[in-house]
Formats: sequence, C-alpha cells, structure tokens
Amino acid sequence: MLVMVAGSSFFTLAIACFVFGGAQVLVSTFFSPVFGGITVAVLCALVLRISPKGFARA
Repeated sequence: MLVMVAGSSFFTLAIACFVFGGAQVLVSTFFSPVFGGITVAVLCALVLRISPKGFARA
C-alpha cells in the first residue's frame, strides 16, 4: 500500500512510511494494535481517494 501511495520516488516512500508508521504506532499505543493496522489501510485509502497519484507530484 505504501508503494501505491508514494509513487516511484524513494523520498516520497520514506515520507509515506514515516507518516503511516507514526499513525499506526500512535493508534496502537493508545487504542489497540488491531485498530493500528486498520489505520494504515484507512489512511492509504483516504490519500488515494483525495489524490489518485498519492504523494507523487507527477
């Protein structure tokens, strides 16, 4: 999922990993590890819904 959101750039892949990984850790810490896994899928779906190219500009 991260590669779909990031596109072909290594830099955007690193940003996507940092953002989605951080969100997963925060949700897993304060709520439940199951919700942490769901958070990544939901955030990826939202990003691709808002911007079909994900974090990639081109």
